[in-house]
Amino acid sequence: MGTGYKLINIHPTLPDNIPEDERLSEMRIDEKKRIFGFRVQSVYYIIWFDRNHSVCPE
Repeated sequence: MGTGYKLINIHPTLPDNIPEDERLSEMRIDEKKRIFGFRVQSVYYIIWFDRNHSVCPE
């Protein structure tokens, strides 16, 4: 099982310090847990830890 990386187009309001034009992505940690963030070059910045898969429910 991999990380399940995918880009997110519809998401909750971003924190004030995150530019609105950042491309957000989701990475699956396991069947329920997700992290959401964005990448700048080779650095991935985590915005949310989503233990219950509630930030962007599928």
